[in-house]
Amino acid sequence: MKKVFAATLMMTALCSQPALAKIQTIAFSGVVDSMVHFGWSPEGPYQYDIDSGAAWDSGGVAVGDRFNGSFTFDDAPSANGAATSFALQFGGTQVSDLDNHSRVNLYRGATDRLSISAGTGPSINVDFAQAGTPGQPFVFNTQQSGTISAGWSTPWGDGGMNRFYGRIDALANVTAVPEPSTYAMLLGGLALLGAQARRLRARRSVA
Repeated sequence: MKKVFAATLMMTALCSQPALAKIQTIAFSGVVDSMVHFGWSPEGPYQYDIDSGAAWDSGGVAVGDRFNGSFTFDDAPSANGAATSFALQFGGTQVSDLDNHSRVNLYRGATDRLSISAGTGPSINVDFAQAGTPGQPFVFNTQQSGTISAGWSTPWGDGGMNRFYGRIDALANVTAVPEPSTYAMLLGGLALLGAQARRLRARRSVA
């Protein structure tokens, strides 16, 4: 009985792992399409287009620069809430990571919308929209494109900020799959349970 109990516990733990498949990790890359500087003066707020600007720790961002990053989200229909990870890089320099203000919102409907808000310096927004099927599991479409924007304060003395607007043009689902050893443990647990069941049936037939 102890072996059966141990095998049952192992099977329960292994069978609970598919829930992790609800967590998807998406890698992305794209290009900066435009940049705007927003400022304030005694006459009121103003804005104008810029080609480049100093930005947080990366040294600067310019129109035409490429970026890459990744994010992780829960694809369950009720998964609105905190993001589990978010990162954005320019030229190999990471400029944003997960913090307490990061959120992933998944809106289901005829059009599914995945919206990510991350960071406070810079503040970043990422949006994807794809055809949805109400009542069906959410499957992220890596063939689509998305938009990204990020804003950060500038030391120009006008209390202003720069913001870039970019286009995400490459996506890949890099969600980790179970290791072969996990499947081996699962098969081993099934075999152990089967062996124990056969022994119990044999004992009962003898009795």
